[in-house]
Amino acid sequence: MNDEKHARERLIIAARNYTSFQLRKGASPQQIIEALIRKGLTDDEATELVQQHSQSRQQAERPLSEHPLRRAGVRNMCLGVLWFFGGVGVTYITYMNAASSPEGGYFVVATGAILTGLAQFFFGLKKFSSVNT
Repeated sequence: MNDEKHARERLIIAARNYTSFQLRKGASPQQIIEALIRKGLTDDEATELVQQHSQSRQQAERPLSEHPLRRAGVRNMCLGVLWFFGGVGVTYITYMNAASSPEGGYFVVATGAILTGLAQFFFGLKKFSSVNT
């Protein structure tokens, strides 16, 4: 019984490898299913195996610009740039107001916004570049 189970597992592994190889070569799903049946799989097993490989292959072939991590990375980089330049802008405007006042004055250095922007930008860049090209 145990030997039969191991033999069946080896057959499934070999069938997965065969299916993947044949799909990359451009064989039709029907040809692959027929070959898998000849190798000992049931019709349902062969059909399911080919469908699974076809779906995963289609997902892998979608454009990188549509990858969710890539989109999230771009969004985080854009928000980081907005925070950074917002902080720099507040710092610049308050400094110019203080510098142009005859009695001097106070200005704000928006380090929180600037550092948050930098951190969010680099966090987004890490997400963006984590997707294999």
